[in-house]
Amino acid sequence: MGYTHYMTRDNHDFDKDQWNKAILDFYKILPEYMDRLDNDPESSQCLKANTEEILFNGIGENSHETFYIDRVVSEGKYFNFCKTARKPYDIVVCVSMLIFKKHFPSQLEISSDGGYQEWSKAVEIVNDKLGYNIDNPFDLEEED
Repeated sequence: MGYTHYMTRDNHDFDKDQWNKAILDFYKILPEYMDRLDNDPESSQCLKANTEEILFNGIGENSHETFYIDRVVSEGKYFNFCKTARKPYDIVVCVSMLIFKKHFPSQLEISSDGGYQEWSKAVEIVNDKLGYNIDNPFDLEEED
């Protein structure tokens, strides 16, 4: 099997303006973790984060499965997962999932083989660096 994170989303496209806000949040945390992500333009797993998709993996032996989420729903793509095997890029996967859950709380559900302890660093990062106020990473509420 393997250590895995899961995303389930409804069958609606993510709002473009809200998506762009999520991508901006992702870019705020990215500089600290670039050394963990494949940034080779020749690689099919090279970091992409733009107006339509986000995609990344670790580097070399520290890669596992590619994290991917797209703004527009493709038919049959309502469930996604990423096995990280707890490799160094796992923290970026967790932070990314929290960012997208925060921006799309009613459209996206996240879960994981890991519990709160394994997600605590990601929660700390988004709370400290992005000003979020997350207590439980798997139960975010719609903001007022």
